[in-house]
Amino acid sequence: MRALIIDDDALNRHILRRYLAKLGYVCDEAASGLEGLDACRSANYDVALVDLILPDLDGSDTATAIREAYASRATPVRLIAVTGARCDERVKRMFDAVVEKPYTLEELSAVIV
Repeated sequence: MRALIIDDDALNRHILRRYLAKLGYVCDEAASGLEGLDACRSANYDVALVDLILPDLDGSDTATAIREAYASRATPVRLIAVTGARCDERVKRMFDAVVEKPYTLEELSAVIV
């Protein structure tokens, strides 16, 4: 299984990578929404974990663009918002699940499945 972590904070990416490795995922990382979109154009991911506050393209716009990039795939990418802020209903509808920071391995595992 393959995951993409999109977060501008290196520590957050590191924590997610370690948790996802424990869950059996091979991970790639992107520090911005545009880097994440580039990664999605060159690889197929089972799940993408997207921070909502990114420096160039916010998490909601990044999620929308990823969905469009993967629209022709038989199995769509599972999009998980990873955020320290509360999400409104509009944002929640853009993602398959939301994980609020701080989170545990168990909480992350529950939303990825």
